[in-house]
Amino acid sequence: MNVDIAEQLSVTIHCGDKNSSGTIYVNEGTAYILTAKHSICPKVINECEVIKRECNTCELKNSYAAKVTKISIGRVGPDNLTIKPKKVVAHNNKDLALLVFKDKDIPSVVNLPNIKISSLDDINSKDKFVTCGYPNVAGNEEPQPIHYSDMSRLGLGINFQVEGNVISNLESAKDNLSANSGAGLIKKHDSKNLLVGIYTKTGDISASFGEYIDHSVNDLLKLSNLPLLAFESEVNEISTLIKNDFLKCFTKLEHGLILGEKRKLNLFTVKLNGKNCDYENLKERLNECIRLFSLPRKIIKQYEEQNKNKKAVKEGDKLFLALESDHKVAELLLQGFLESHLNAPKLYSFNSDQNKPMQSVHIKFIDTKSCELVYSAAKMGKCLQSTLYDSLNELLQAIPNLDGVGSLLSNHLFDLTFDSNDQSILESILLPEEDDKPNNLNNSFSLLIGFDFKCSDSIRYKNNIEYSSLFQGEVIEAMRTVLVNIKKLLDAFNVVDAELNCYVVPFSDTKEFCQSFLEEL
Repeated sequence: MNVDIAEQLSVTIHCGDKNSSGTIYVNEGTAYILTAKHSICPKVINECEVIKRECNTCELKNSYAAKVTKISIGRVGPDNLTIKPKKVVAHNNKDLALLVFKDKDIPSVVNLPNIKISSLDDINSKDKFVTCGYPNVAGNEEPQPIHYSDMSRLGLGINFQVEGNVISNLESAKDNLSANSGAGLIKKHDSKNLLVGIYTKTGDISASFGEYIDHSVNDLLKLSNLPLLAFESEVNEISTLIKNDFLKCFTKLEHGLILGEKRKLNLFTVKLNGKNCDYENLKERLNECIRLFSLPRKIIKQYEEQNKNKKAVKEGDKLFLALESDHKVAELLLQGFLESHLNAPKLYSFNSDQNKPMQSVHIKFIDTKSCELVYSAAKMGKCLQSTLYDSLNELLQAIPNLDGVGSLLSNHLFDLTFDSNDQSILESILLPEEDDKPNNLNNSFSLLIGFDFKCSDSIRYKNNIEYSSLFQGEVIEAMRTVLVNIKKLLDAFNVVDAELNCYVVPFSDTKEFCQSFLEEL
């Protein structure tokens, strides 16, 4: 996921005879291109090194001044445009510059993935990173994913290690990676797009160097009366309850299947243990999630503050078992995916009302002033085609009659579910600031479909690695066949102008899995 984001946001920077890389920052309609100062300086970096002129303290003045007419930015946005910047904002103490978009060019990037800045203070020793710049090794024509680890401060900059054997496979690391300067360092995360800084220099062996982004960058933007960068740690959000460990129970399948415009097909399998799905591991993880599904958020917080985790587990299990919903295990799975994969915390569940076509509402924060309400439903059934068809059809019928945000906020569940801090965050983003001005709020939808699946007997005689590949291939082919068979319904769904995230997971026997999970509980 992070490599894909890094590639979408990467651009080429050309200044005179120099080729470099850059990264598009997009958030809340604000857009910049970040790159290294030496990438847009008219001087050759080797000449500066001879006279011991440092790039980080260079102010790009006089003969070193960057000229916007000499800077060309390529591979911009989905249409791979070539543009010129409106203005250069250069940092005085970092080898870092921001290129300001001309107004006419901003529409070309506003639909790119939004990204926030991750503070260096939030980095830990286990974090991984990726750049997707245009280094010389790829001829400055193709983005080259490069992975890093062990990031730490070094003076006023950062130092990190290239992972794997990338350097050893290059005849000359410094020459071949030189045009990678300016590429954005994206922190690997399952559900968030986070930019830490930029790559600036290749050292000896596998050492690399860069500049991290801090609030001094926003101070420069303030001086120029430009919009500020959004730091992830400062965005008022309600945190998810189910974390990334949930996804470790699954393998995400890469496929070329198309569900339709604005629809994302997320195909997962339960992780294999040899040639069998590790359902016991999944059940253990689901057990840990039950209290997060059953109890109101503020009650969960109260139990945590009082260090009464055992009581929370007991109460959560009791409420879960008492639910009369036929699909409560599927709903628990869907909350896990929406919180850990989509980073959308749950607002409400409507399990007590069996007539509700949508079983829960989640919230996905887009930026500091806008969000999506994610209406969701989950089903598990024997047949993939009939379960998916029925779910899509029920969703299509339900969408015109969904309750708006006003009914959610006035609902008594609002007071029962959220503490005062969460309520203030929700009210600030869900309610318009002015009566005559609508809030920046959209709806989207999510489904979870569990279905029975049995692989071919013949592939079970393959070795584990080959079996895993063939097993995944058969799941994808089963999905492909169903999409062809329900094409008419998928075409009818085009009337829906909203995003749909569909999570599909095969089980050897959905009924047996749900029954055994509840019995063991």
